[in-house]
Amino acid sequence: MLAGQQGATAAPTQQAQPVQPGNGGAAIDFAAAIVAAADDAIIATDLDGRVLVWNHAATRIFGYEAGEMLEQDFARLIPPDRPEEDRRTLAAIARGERIGHLETLRLHKDGRLINVSVSVAPVADAHGRIVAAARVIRDVTEQRRQDRELVRVSRLYAALSQVSLAVVTATTQAEMLDEACRALVVQGGFRTVGICWHIAQSRHFVTVARHGDNTHYLDQVTIFSDERPEGMGPMGRAFRSGQPYVCNDVWSDPATLPWRARMRERGWHASAAFPIRVEGTIVAMLTVYAQESGFFKDREIALLTQASRDVAFGIENIQRDEAHHNARREARSERAFTAALIDSVPGVLYLYDDSGNFIRWNRDFEQRTGYSDDEIRAMHPADFIAPRHRDLVRARIAEVFATGRSAVEADLLARDGTATPYYFTGLRTQIDGRVALLGVGIDISARVRAEAASRTAQAELARVARVSLLGEFTASVSHEINQPLAAIVTNSSAATRWLAKNPPDIEEVRQTVARITRDADRASGIIRQLRAFVTRDAPQRARVDLNQVVREVLAFADTELAAARIVVRTELDIALPGVQGDHIQLQQVLLNLIVNAIDAMRAITDRPRLLELRSFVDHAGAVCVRVCDHGTGFDVAGAARLFEHFYSTKSGGMGLGLAISRGIVEACGGRIEAMAGESRGAIFQIALPRAPDPA
Repeated sequence: MLAGQQGATAAPTQQAQPVQPGNGGAAIDFAAAIVAAADDAIIATDLDGRVLVWNHAATRIFGYEAGEMLEQDFARLIPPDRPEEDRRTLAAIARGERIGHLETLRLHKDGRLINVSVSVAPVADAHGRIVAAARVIRDVTEQRRQDRELVRVSRLYAALSQVSLAVVTATTQAEMLDEACRALVVQGGFRTVGICWHIAQSRHFVTVARHGDNTHYLDQVTIFSDERPEGMGPMGRAFRSGQPYVCNDVWSDPATLPWRARMRERGWHASAAFPIRVEGTIVAMLTVYAQESGFFKDREIALLTQASRDVAFGIENIQRDEAHHNARREARSERAFTAALIDSVPGVLYLYDDSGNFIRWNRDFEQRTGYSDDEIRAMHPADFIAPRHRDLVRARIAEVFATGRSAVEADLLARDGTATPYYFTGLRTQIDGRVALLGVGIDISARVRAEAASRTAQAELARVARVSLLGEFTASVSHEINQPLAAIVTNSSAATRWLAKNPPDIEEVRQTVARITRDADRASGIIRQLRAFVTRDAPQRARVDLNQVVREVLAFADTELAAARIVVRTELDIALPGVQGDHIQLQQVLLNLIVNAIDAMRAITDRPRLLELRSFVDHAGAVCVRVCDHGTGFDVAGAARLFEHFYSTKSGGMGLGLAISRGIVEACGGRIEAMAGESRGAIFQIALPRAPDPA
């Protein structure tokens, strides 16, 4: 490697060989034509750096015509801060060394710096003497720009993920706000971030959290929310309008005039303000500053809007927790309402700790197994499984506690010896500081009977595929149901205390009952969603817009994509024809492919995690959707088995997802196929016949 040139590789010193044309001048003309037609700049210099060859691509990349460069010093293309670079290159060439794929900078005629990849080789005369250096130079400026953009987008999603984590894990409001600001600066790449609380009485803002503000600018300025001069800036305007205010050039925007001099001192070129609403009222502003004009594009605005919503959600939760901390502690023993909700969940639902001790279960669990409450408390989860499946179920239970979730098909064993096929999903969670498994079981005996009788196999497989999503949905149920239940039991206890006062505080009781009603309605809505999710509906054939299906499935998987830090790129044909099929089943096919892609990219650290979806009409007129990931890919030799039942390339996989997907697609008259990615990863493509014209 040449000293001072990172990325340059020096091959072992060797005697360069002269080119021996086979047909004299014709061969030379042919070689010249190749040089002229090349997309990369091909430049030859003598060992003093004078240009001998300059092709058309060199003119396109550097802006100089051949007449301007021939017999001139190649050094005019070298940036002033690296004068020794080309001298070292020529010295290495004189020793017979080659330099391959050196990434560096070169100067355009107009003074711009260009990112280039350079390869240099020695050229020898007929006597074997090295007389020149042949350079092949490729402009990689756009490629580097795209790389930077991808890194920037990844940082934005990482920042939002950290903000969400702070909202979930912080125990105090100050801790949560500080961590949100830190995440947006450290992960998101913003220069300075602050959260300013609105004081309603005086109509001004007070900074309560900040990061990246070493000069304490936010503590020194006075900002109001009304229309006085100090209220006409981004924060004041955003507060009054209720919408984000984005200023991508602080030097030209009149809104920044009172603070422009201080912003100039700090090198800020762009700023933005985003309202933070708690229970519908703007209580604070998220204010963000950047050192680059035009910094706030659509992605940044969307991320900061979501971040402000996440912060508002965290404030609501923490304020509620702080206001009712003692009441919640007293109400933990009150489980009657929780039991009623759990009992309304279809299927068996249960909760036990990592020692196998049952904590909670629903009435359906008691009815299906035939055991009493006291008997269940004394039993182990494996006691309810048919002997032939116990080892498998124990392994899946261990997998839940080790990795967070798992699923299995096994027979539920009742007290009278009846074994009923069930599909069980498990999710690791924490209850009162204890690690526990939250499980849901769905009776699949109808599906098993149908398979045995070889009837309606495709419809049953499609239903199983939908039910398999219950494992993912369990996380949402666990999180969503805890909030209204905790609020209900807290307010119930509070109402009891207000009534116990002498005299009773009727107004406080009325307000508390109103809150109980609100939270009960919310919990009821969650149960209705769960019932609809697991209801067995017959497939409905209708005209389906595949572009709409793609958008819906991406929205459904948004949380999982963000958690895995995966960037999504879509290219949807706006004129895509409709297809004939079941909308829900086609959603399931695409969701299965996207979840597989997420799993394939979780462990990737050496390249961006990119998921690409494209819709188009192929040469045969079929309507296609292509899902491409940059994950671990699959063994080409095993590609033919990917769609077989119970064949899986994932640890703990059931081997049903792709088989079910193929059945759904083929039932619609289409096909699904898997291909290896162009460089790495996997490509899955669905092709369906277009639906008849609605007319």
